[in-house]
Amino acid sequence: LGLSHAGQFGSSLASAVLVEGSTQLGFLHTPDGPTAIMDIHGTRDRTVPANVSNSWRNTECPVKSVGRHGCTVSDDLFFYTPLAEILGIWGVGNNCSDPRSLLSLDAGPGGDYVHYPTQPRFDGLGDFWCASRSIASGCMAPVVWCTHDGKHDWPWSPDERHPKPFIPHHHVLFAKLMWWFMSQHRRSDFLSPAALDQIALI
Repeated sequence: LGLSHAGQFGSSLASAVLVEGSTQLGFLHTPDGPTAIMDIHGTRDRTVPANVSNSWRNTECPVKSVGRHGCTVSDDLFFYTPLAEILGIWGVGNNCSDPRSLLSLDAGPGGDYVHYPTQPRFDGLGDFWCASRSIASGCMAPVVWCTHDGKHDWPWSPDERHPKPFIPHHHVLFAKLMWWFMSQHRRSDFLSPAALDQIALI
């Protein structure tokens, strides 16, 4: 589990839930092995924006080598990798059958992603919604992205648009979401017997 800059880590774990995190431009690399990943971003996060459309003051990427849509610009003027590119690299690390490292985040008919239902107590609360690579992608571990109507904070946190929490003890509800996802995946699910034998020797 990681929030903001802590959300840059997790590639050696069985699963990871990354909240409002990203990778600074130029530091993205393929994970060491399959990891079940759930990325969560607020649609109004300008501190670590997920997409160019969320960049501070709608600023386009000023780095000419990656193009105007090749990075996001935060409100403290850091440059980050767009979420679609990050998720694509997770897909490569998870051995998804589609070799492309950059996919559209379109979750509509024929899109690269499909709706990923969590549980009724989570889905729809504060516009919380998730999508994942389709079953046809054959990923060894799921690649999931989620959005919520919030800023640079945990889902269902109060802000000026929602002065009161969506529910009491919203942090507890998020912990239950995290555990619901992470408890479904073990490192042994993704590793070969030979790899497990090597780990046992360490």
